[in-house]
Amino acid sequence: MTAEIICFKTPSLSAVSLAKRCEMITAGLLTLKMKVNTVTTIDCVPDVIATTLERATNRSHLVVLANGTGEISLPKDVCCRQINQHPLSNRMALQHLNDQVRKMNLTKDTRWVQSTFIPGSAKVFPDPYGPFCAFSLFFHSVHYVILPDRCHDIKGLLDELILPYIAGLYSLCYACVTIKVFGHTKERLEPMLLRSQHRHNFMAKMWEKDGICNIDFSAAGATQREADDYCKSAATYLQNNLQADVFEVGKRSLAQATVGALRTIGATVATAESCTGGMLSEMLTSISGSSQILELGICAYSNRVKQEAIGVPEKILQTNGAISKETAAYLANGIRKMAGASLGVGITGVAGPDKSENKPVGTVFVALCDAHHTWIRSINMSETADRDEVRAYTTNVALDLLRRYAVFSPSVMPNYCQDGTLSTFSDQPKLPNPFDSFNAFGQDSQLPDQNVSAFLVDVGSFSQPETSKAVTEPLVSDIPLFTDSDEEMPIHPQNDQVHQPNMPDFFTEEQPTHPIKASKKAKHKSPGKLWLIVTAVLMVATVGMILYFLGISNEGKIIKKAQTLYHSLGTAEAFSTFRAMNDDFRAWLNIGNDTVDLPVFVHEDNTYYSSHNMNGKRSHYGALYFDNKLSTDSPNSKNMVIYGLNQKDRSMFGCLSRYQSADFLRQNSIIRLTTADGVRYYQVFAILITNARAEDDNGQVFSFVRSSFSSASEFEQWKAELLRRSLYTSGQSLTQNDSLLALVTDSDAFKDARFVVVAKQFEPGDQSEVIYTANAAPQYPAAWYKERQKQ
Repeated sequence: MTAEIICFKTPSLSAVSLAKRCEMITAGLLTLKMKVNTVTTIDCVPDVIATTLERATNRSHLVVLANGTGEISLPKDVCCRQINQHPLSNRMALQHLNDQVRKMNLTKDTRWVQSTFIPGSAKVFPDPYGPFCAFSLFFHSVHYVILPDRCHDIKGLLDELILPYIAGLYSLCYACVTIKVFGHTKERLEPMLLRSQHRHNFMAKMWEKDGICNIDFSAAGATQREADDYCKSAATYLQNNLQADVFEVGKRSLAQATVGALRTIGATVATAESCTGGMLSEMLTSISGSSQILELGICAYSNRVKQEAIGVPEKILQTNGAISKETAAYLANGIRKMAGASLGVGITGVAGPDKSENKPVGTVFVALCDAHHTWIRSINMSETADRDEVRAYTTNVALDLLRRYAVFSPSVMPNYCQDGTLSTFSDQPKLPNPFDSFNAFGQDSQLPDQNVSAFLVDVGSFSQPETSKAVTEPLVSDIPLFTDSDEEMPIHPQNDQVHQPNMPDFFTEEQPTHPIKASKKAKHKSPGKLWLIVTAVLMVATVGMILYFLGISNEGKIIKKAQTLYHSLGTAEAFSTFRAMNDDFRAWLNIGNDTVDLPVFVHEDNTYYSSHNMNGKRSHYGALYFDNKLSTDSPNSKNMVIYGLNQKDRSMFGCLSRYQSADFLRQNSIIRLTTADGVRYYQVFAILITNARAEDDNGQVFSFVRSSFSSASEFEQWKAELLRRSLYTSGQSLTQNDSLLALVTDSDAFKDARFVVVAKQFEPGDQSEVIYTANAAPQYPAAWYKERQKQ
């Protein structure tokens, strides 16, 4: 099979971009084992185009024309005349153009409509990353593929649409995966890739910029699974060798990976930047969801601001200089304390073009600190690096430090950085904090825009007293375990509306509506009354916040008392005691060393305990609960499912998302479920992000546990699908006779997403060592990919 590539020079495409585009197309075709005869770059002159196209047609099976359907339609028109077909207005292409222009907020050019005129026999490929369409034609035993000249992501278009289509023409399947690495150069990675290529059947292409290497693996196989396995084996090989230096397997940027990791551990960040001039804050805030992690960013450029605003001691600036690891450390610690954040980042250095403090261009120090330690990364770039390169690389170093801290825990930092002899900061002065009034209200300074009485009832519901069931055992009568508080809290009987957590039945497609609606903002005709209204709102909000946090504290007391009682009794006595208090009690769940240590309930209403605590009372926390069709009460089902809310303070199932960390998985891979019949042990088998609504994944909801299969082949297909979707592989066997336990909570990966941990039951003594390996390219629901395209 032979191919030819013809690229057209257009005003909208630079020579460098054109060469890169040709290189990408060539690499893709070589992956498909095609022989690329020539790659030709020509001007858009009708006679030249016609002659070049005729020669390519006579000697190749496939002709790819790059840059032919956008602003300049001449190549397309010449091609159509050459194969005796006329372009017609294509409804799909026109609709795609209008949709993308609106979605991408582009200014529509009237000439773009020309791109929607496509021969009627063509197969159209709407570019998911741009407003134009590619298309293919078949004429006289030759396939023509024509790519648009305005392509925002040529690689995405090739990998997702064009190359799989070409592979299908020749009975092949195509797969690709991208691994992103920070802290390595192309020269250092190329020998590793060459060694890997001797073992695995794949093609690799590498791009490097600002310290980040993007490595694109692609492969072709007789089946899709074969092609996927080629890519995954290569990616796994690289991950095993590079470990923490790999920050993404997929499309996320370093900033996206960093924000995601910080959100997972619930960390907040404050930044004090000098030479980067706020670029780190800009990169963080460009990512959706950064409002949950970024507290404050200051561009501390002058020494006066470093000293007076952030508290860098004058003697440090005089002795060590503004460009020093000491100054970077004091910047990080000062900004962390000022903002009340859990992490602080300080950056200082010489971006150029001239030296500063007799230090060469490219000398930069990046410090990261938490409440206990400071880590410093020294940068010494080439003096030939320009100002933009120094600032961009430094920003990526800071992002990578934050990511490593969040994903691999602080314990790995000393091996990567200079550790903090500067962690005490005894001589850093105590500055007046301009954010004290902000911190008095916690992380959110905005006042609730809800109906006041409903808001207070919502908060008071945590502590509404209720008489528990009578218990005859003397041991229990002396310990008021399931009372909501030691003192009664005031309630508002005139309004019984209560906040419903955003956690629906996992097998329904509708989210429950929030009963408390935001009230309309009042129109104030008299400015003189404004201060009265503001004062009243502040007072109400303050009282509401106090009641809210008292309620949360109360929930913690309930849980703690239940844990104390359970662990003070034998299993049989504990179960009879808890069943006497709440007949819905069924089991006790333990993960790791107190990672999860909670009772599990069941109710005929499958969502009841998503909004009620273990007393059966309204609660934001809820309780852990079995799916009533897959529980200890379902004798015909060997599998069980437990749900819990994803609380941000890591109560209930708020810790499950931490299973995305390999260290956390290894330390918490064993799950114990104690029932009235005894203790059952489970080993984590698969971890996946899935959807609750069919429309979020092409009309399907994956069944992460199944109890019956019509045949052995159906079971093998389901197991293969489970492993494809899992974030980790473990090498454990799985048969139809094995019992499974699934732990499910809500996820912020996309709307109505679910985070699922599937574990396999084992008998003590039969367990063998399990080694978890990250899945290089797990399969996610379609909504997951759409969400990342938005980001």
